[in-house]
Amino acid sequence: MIGVQLLKDSDQATTTSRRSKKKRSRMVEDDDDDDWFPEDIFEAFKELRKRKVFDVSDMYTIADAWGWTWERELKKKHPQRWSQEWEVELAIEVMQKVIELGGTPTIGDCAMILRAAIKAPLPSAFLKILQTTHSLGYKFGSSLYDEIITLCLDLGELDAAIAIVADMETSGITVPDQTLDRVISARQTGENVPADDASSS
Repeated sequence: MIGVQLLKDSDQATTTSRRSKKKRSRMVEDDDDDDWFPEDIFEAFKELRKRKVFDVSDMYTIADAWGWTWERELKKKHPQRWSQEWEVELAIEVMQKVIELGGTPTIGDCAMILRAAIKAPLPSAFLKILQTTHSLGYKFGSSLYDEIITLCLDLGELDAAIAIVADMETSGITVPDQTLDRVISARQTGENVPADDASSS
């Protein structure tokens, strides 16, 4: 009886030792896998790229899924020489993307872009910025609108001034009578000037 028990115990010991050897060999393999890349982060990324575990193109597929491919499109454009006009156009583009992705620019953001457009001066951007601002539910002070309309008239951009006045009225912003008088008189003067030019030539 004791001999049978000893025999059973020895059989169990050999089977467990075989199993433990297999486990040890697996653990050694796992240890080899754990240390296959360097501890330095930059070297690790190089190793990941080399082994095709991580590739930059994979990042673009994630970006495609989230709709962030516009960054690639911007990078493909040739560099432009910096100008205030280009800065305003880029700021408008970024603001549109923020809105597109679900963000809400503050009134301060809109005001900064509008100020940059006034400094440039870029009358073609005034209306777009104001319409975006009004669509977000923001309104500026009447002195700023007056400044923009006066600038448009000084630059000879009568259509832009009229469009801004129309947008103000559509948005429920009261247009001062003096501003309306200036726009109307500029329009009447503008209608008379081409007729005079045509008769002189």
